[in-house]
Amino acid sequence: MLKKLFCFTVLSLLVISFSHSASNDTFEFKVGNVSVTAIADSTVEMQSELIKNANAEELKKYMPEGKKKAAVNVFLVKTGKQIILIDAGMGDGGKLISVMKKLGITPDMVNLILITHGHFDHVAGLIKNGKAVFPNAEIMISKEEKPVYEDSGLEKIPAEYKKYFIPANQMLKLYSAKIKTFSLGGKVADGITSVDMRGHTPGHSGFLLESNGEKLLFAGDFMHIQSVQLIHPEYSLVYDTDLDKAAKMRKKLLKKLANDKINVAAAHIDFPGVGSISKTSDGFSFTPLKK
Repeated sequence: MLKKLFCFTVLSLLVISFSHSASNDTFEFKVGNVSVTAIADSTVEMQSELIKNANAEELKKYMPEGKKKAAVNVFLVKTGKQIILIDAGMGDGGKLISVMKKLGITPDMVNLILITHGHFDHVAGLIKNGKAVFPNAEIMISKEEKPVYEDSGLEKIPAEYKKYFIPANQMLKLYSAKIKTFSLGGKVADGITSVDMRGHTPGHSGFLLESNGEKLLFAGDFMHIQSVQLIHPEYSLVYDTDLDKAAKMRKKLLKKLANDKINVAAAHIDFPGVGSISKTSDGFSFTPLKK
């Protein structure tokens, strides 16, 4: 069972108004009075074998070559009072810090980092050469998620998979005085509340930003391969701790986003990873924000 749970390889009528500032690796827009910038940290390749409960013939329709590129997106939020990161990307394998510098933002300027979950492609950017990258930032992670990456949690993980959990374990130690936990569904910052998205991990959290009547959900890893999971939200990947729970969460969230017309920002949807979800005859579709 543990091998199944932890088989990780290297590898979310209220319409958001936005002013578009884009390059190959940034996309800036507004949610009410709040500025949000999507940052293209890196990309990973997803193999069809990672999907654990798919019909093989059906899967070939969407992944004929047996693989798809997936984005690793990080989101920077500027409220006027705080500079907030939603996750921190791949670290040495990503571009977060260099892109931030182009935006005129240095790591010491970041006040708060909200962690959707502790997988390495979301937290490795917090650490470099054994040191904390963001010296002034408070780190927030859900009460249910934190224990997975503590020393006692690592002991339960097979040795060959530990390396994918070590960045989060290092994060907890390096930022120990700045780590705070929150309850799923609770407020984490002005205008931002946690959203229970458990299934992908035991304490996976989305973050709902609300400003001036507009909303955006930062949805972490509610899906990994959009071309497949928009049509088949019941398909789950090996990365999902609980395949069935993750599928139910994904279906419920897609329906809510479509019905309530809430835009989504997701880590692994094609950059910039921000847009709207609509119901279609055979599933759902994603429409990115455009200039």
